[in-house]
Amino acid sequence: MYLDDNEGYFYQAINANLNYGGWKGDGNPSPRPLNSYLNLAPILETENEAKVFCCPSDRGGIPRYAITVKVYQHFGTSYQTNLFLVGENKYGPFSDKTKPLDEEISKRLLNGLNRNKVNNPSRLLLIGDYGWINQWMPEKNVAQEWKERAEWHGRADSHNLAFLDSHCQFLTIQKSFYITDQYTVVPFEDLYSLARQVQGP
Repeated sequence: MYLDDNEGYFYQAINANLNYGGWKGDGNPSPRPLNSYLNLAPILETENEAKVFCCPSDRGGIPRYAITVKVYQHFGTSYQTNLFLVGENKYGPFSDKTKPLDEEISKRLLNGLNRNKVNNPSRLLLIGDYGWINQWMPEKNVAQEWKERAEWHGRADSHNLAFLDSHCQFLTIQKSFYITDQYTVVPFEDLYSLARQVQGP
């Protein structure tokens, strides 16, 4: 519905991967543009107001924070979206190795990303449990204790995820892999060969 109302363009802003919807969390009052589609206010003050954004299995695992702090409590949502869909790569290149791919995607996202420009929606990851991003991003060397804490459903490296075509799946995310037989995080098919060159340990 959001895409329909915005001429097919994804919501893009700094930290849009976490500020797309939910409540304000521990002090981040950013407007949450998807809230209105669920009859919620743009900025919600309390945890009880946006439970649809809370995974019942959320048990924390946020790097550099107390391990027991729940993701929903801190960020206002338990789920993190694909950084390559929601805006210019504000994090800079993930690593020297992946810099060519990261910079090319960032360049293409400068003027926004329209869903009509996205390839393979049935393979393209849109959103998932918070920990999935830490698993695939090359520079995220999360301490084992925090990594395991963020694997809320009891299987190593695995998370609930939704694809752009709306189907959901419980998947194992391969560390530092942009493209596998089961999924991709890269929205542009012409960059797949470059992604395969730079991905992996």
